[in-house]
Amino acid sequence: MSALLLTLFFLIIVLAFAYYLILKHKNISIIDIFWSLLFLVISIVNFFYFENYSLVSIITMILITLWSLRLSIYLFNRNWGKSEDFRYNQISSRWKKNRNLNILVKVVLLQGLLSFVVSLPIQYIFRSNRILDSNSIFIFIFSIILFLIGFLFESLADYQLMKFKKDKKNTGKLLVSGLWSKSRHPNHFGNFLIWWSFFLISTTQINTLDIWIIISPILMTVLLRYISGVPMLEKKFKNHPDFEKYEKNTPIFFPKLFK
Repeated sequence: MSALLLTLFFLIIVLAFAYYLILKHKNISIIDIFWSLLFLVISIVNFFYFENYSLVSIITMILITLWSLRLSIYLFNRNWGKSEDFRYNQISSRWKKNRNLNILVKVVLLQGLLSFVVSLPIQYIFRSNRILDSNSIFIFIFSIILFLIGFLFESLADYQLMKFKKDKKNTGKLLVSGLWSKSRHPNHFGNFLIWWSFFLISTTQINTLDIWIIISPILMTVLLRYISGVPMLEKKFKNHPDFEKYEKNTPIFFPKLFK
């Protein structure tokens, strides 16, 4: 069986389980828990299929595992047993007919497709076994630093938000301190850095003709900044009494580190 078919086989198994849980608990938000795990499944399959145990491949596997498990555990704690996220509630409210089919196609299978496309640089890394030269070593080291910065932004922003929401005194308030005082969406900015770092790692392993896989970080950037990430949250808090001041003083995406 080819790597592609094997990857699709395991993706379908994970997606089918996610779909089952969504229908059982009547909560589309459950799919978020599986989002990062889809990348881990793709990575594991390709890592062992191609038996590529080079330094670049092993470190990439460590990084994707770190990102995937951290995000999945965070989203599990946030979403499991809770009411459906407002984003999915708004989307699904338009599905008067064939609701379950719409969930399958427009949420579950769509996320499976997106994860496959976004993970292309990682798949290429595991397929290649090119030895690093002096130039690619510099890119590789820079990529790891970029990943760590992005991971710090994403995980610290999520932690600060979780801690803020747990305090009942903050009910109805906006988080405007910590990383959230530097950017209105520091967690999404961190994710943005992470996926550009994976693409940069892949450039040390691919041929010039394969540069088209830059579609991966571009697609993730568009999703985060213009579709499912920033816009929906901005719309949610637009009418909050403190939002106008927050919007005026804090950049929407790229953080303002120095004032």
